[in-house]
Amino acid sequence: MQKKQIYFTLLLTLLFACNREPIIAPPTDLKLEYFPLDIGKYWVYAVDSIVYDPIVGGIEQDSVRLYVKEEVVDTFRDATGMLMYRIDRYERYADTMPWQIALVVAEGIEDDKSAIRIEHNLRFSKLVFPPFTGKQWEANSAFDTEMSFPVAGEGVRIFRQMLFYIKGVDEPYELPNLAFDSVTTVMGTNFPETCSLEYRTIEEKYAKNVGLIFREWIILDEVVSAPPDTCVDAPWRDKAEAGFVIRQTLIDYK
Repeated sequence: MQKKQIYFTLLLTLLFACNREPIIAPPTDLKLEYFPLDIGKYWVYAVDSIVYDPIVGGIEQDSVRLYVKEEVVDTFRDATGMLMYRIDRYERYADTMPWQIALVVAEGIEDDKSAIRIEHNLRFSKLVFPPFTGKQWEANSAFDTEMSFPVAGEGVRIFRQMLFYIKGVDEPYELPNLAFDSVTTVMGTNFPETCSLEYRTIEEKYAKNVGLIFREWIILDEVVSAPPDTCVDAPWRDKAEAGFVIRQTLIDYK
């Protein structure tokens, strides 16, 4: 009798175990809406830049204001089958002038993990999903970060030894004429030592359901042809002899 009871108890246990619904973890919020891509979307930015130009007798700082419009116009599949969005970039020097197309770029989201932007044949990982404060990644691992780019006639290694990380997520942020409830901030820096000949800081802000709303790149070299142990104790924007500072601010979008 005792054996039958044991078998019956075992049978009931197995029966309830088979009928019990499996425990499913709640889905992770990837926050993909920080990098929205749809045909017809556009963003208009005011872009202010300062370029440091070594000239005979000193350094010239050239300041320019530019307006940029980026519009999603089409989709295509890349060599791996990944869905990409073609974005036409337009520029003009005054809001009364007609837009002139300047560049074609591409963006997409790779495996729901990384926001990709391809510009000038360089592949950037602009944002990771889900973003969380302190998350680090190699944003420029798809190309040689030691390569130089011409800036006012000087070769500048823009992306050398840069680390990218998430500084904040879902935070409010205001621009001069726009306010956003949820913004994620991406930082890139080379963490220069006390005496360094290069300074690299990139800050980009993405708003939920909008995309990029703010970008500031500070890419400066202290000396062009001085001995390697030369170090000037002064603010970077005063002592820089090559490089640029660029600030891009959203003023309109759809």
